[in-house]
Amino acid sequence: MDEYLIFCKELGVPFKNINSKDLPIKLEGVGSGISCNEVVYDCEILRDIVKENIKKNDIDISLKSRVEEIRKSDDLFTLKTTSGEEVDADVVINSTYGASNYLTEQLGILVPERQYEYTAVPIIELDIDKIGITIMDGPFLTILPFGKTNKFLLYHVNLSVIDSEVSTKLNLEWLSKETSPLSKVDKEEYFNMMIDQCKNFIPVLKNSKLIDFLEGPRMVLPRRDHSDARLSIITETNDYIEVFSGKIDHSIWVAEEISKGLKKKFKN
Repeated sequence: MDEYLIFCKELGVPFKNINSKDLPIKLEGVGSGISCNEVVYDCEILRDIVKENIKKNDIDISLKSRVEEIRKSDDLFTLKTTSGEEVDADVVINSTYGASNYLTEQLGILVPERQYEYTAVPIIELDIDKIGITIMDGPFLTILPFGKTNKFLLYHVNLSVIDSEVSTKLNLEWLSKETSPLSKVDKEEYFNMMIDQCKNFIPVLKNSKLIDFLEGPRMVLPRRDHSDARLSIITETNDYIEVFSGKIDHSIWVAEEISKGLKKKFKN
C-alpha cells in the first residue's frame, strides 16, 4: 500500500486516505484504501450529445452498414460499404477498433499482431448506495454505478475476459452476439462463479441480481498482461489515419491530435 501511495503522490493525483470501515458497505480482506475523484459517465447521454453535434454540424453519416473495401488512386480514397454505397475521401480516419486491420491491409500497409479479448461485464441490481469500489491488490474487481441508472457494473480482471487471441485480425465471429465466445457459456453459471470470487471482498454482492451483460471485443497490445497497458496510438500513412484505442479518457486527446493535423492539412 505504501508503494501505491508514493506512486499516487508522484503522479500528482488528488486523493485522501480512508479506512475501509468508513465505507457505507462492508468489505472483507481490505485494510486501507484511498478515495479519489473517479468520474462515472452515462453512455446513453454521451450518445445523445454526439448525435446532436452531428445533426448541428450537418455531417452525413451512414448507419447499419460496414466499410468492406478501401482503395486509393492518386490522392483519393474510395470506400465501399456493405450497402453498396461508394464514398470518395481525401483523408480516411480508421477508428473501427478491433476490425481496423481488415481495411489497413487492403492498402498494402503491414498490419501488426494485436491481442483481441472478448469481454463480458455483468449489469446487476443491488440495493446499496451509489458507490464505486476497486480492489487493487491482485486480480482485482470493480463495482461501478451504471451511468444514471439504479444498476451497477461488475468487472473482474480475470473472469471478465471470456476469450483471448493474438492475431493480425479480429475473429469476425466475435462481432455477433449469436456467435461470440459468451454465446457458448452458461451465463448464469458464469455469473455465479464471478460472484463467488467477488463476494470474498464485497459480501453484499451475494444479493446481486443479474440483469444483462455489456459484451464485445477489445483490442490491446499483445503480451502485455503483466502491465495491463491500455494505450491509445495514432498512426498516419499518406493521409490514412488509424486510431488504436485505449481507454475512453484518452478520446479527447485523440480527437484533438487528429483535429490539429487536419486543420494543418486543409488550412488553405
